[in-house]
Order: sequence, then structure tokens, then C-alpha cells
Amino acid sequence: MGVLTGKEWAFDTAASKYERMRPGYTEDLYKQIFDYCSIDEQSELIEVGIGGGQATLPFLKKNSHVTAIEYGKNLADICKEKFKDYTGFEVITSKFEDVELNDNAYDLIYSASAFHWISEEIGYTKVYKALKPGGVIRIYDTMDLQLARKVK
Repeated sequence: MGVLTGKEWAFDTAASKYERMRPGYTEDLYKQIFDYCSIDEQSELIEVGIGGGQATLPFLKKNSHVTAIEYGKNLADICKEKFKDYTGFEVITSKFEDVELNDNAYDLIYSASAFHWISEEIGYTKVYKALKPGGVIRIYDTMDLQLARKVK
């Protein structure tokens, strides 16, 4: 893993505050996701940029296997502790771009307020290869993405 700098460093050094202060997502959002794609205990999921885990619990409650990818070590450690009782949960501490994913292996790849940090060319290509036939990508955010790209 590389050295965190800039905005990445800021998020990770304030990990516990970020985890406590960051709002979650609505039940309606998860209902839409679960109505669109069938998620159960056989499902293999990737969460890109778990942050403080605000988007994770509804997927774990489906007893699916969730592999979370988080670049910030402190954020990853918070989530490892937070979800330690879920046997189908693991965290990889790395940039999404650097993780080797199996081809055609995942039912759902989702990202809540994080995918905008990844180059579209790299990110979407990697997701396309990793999804099973009929697999789903779900990206949701709470910010103005055009403004976020300018800030980047």
C-alpha cells in the first residue's frame, strides 16, 4: 500500500470522526437495490471504499459475502472491528485500482460516495471484468459529482 497524501490522508487521519459523523443511506435505497438484484447467502459482493461502513450493514444482514476495499488503514481497521461478528465479511486495505479481482466472480459491486475517486477508465473496466454475467454495479452518492471532480 502506498503512502496516503492530501484528501486521502485527511479522511483516514480523522477516521473515527468520519465514521461517527457521516450520514447513512435510506432504507428505500436498499429496497431498490434488493428489488433489482437478488442478494442472498450465496452472493459475492465487493464494496468499493467502505469508509466508516455506513453502507455495509444491509448487505451483511442478507448473509452475503462482502469483501470491502478501503485505502485508508484506519478506516479499514474501524470496519474490521465494527463488523467482526459477520463471518462473510473481510476488508482489503488497498486502492481499488491495485486489487486483483477474479474475473466473472461477483454478483454485485457497489460503492457509496467513493467511486468518484477512481479513474472511470480503470474503475469501470475492472468492474466489468469482475462481475458475473448478469451481475450488477450500483454506485450511489450524496454529493454533486461534477463539483467533486473539480475539487479532485
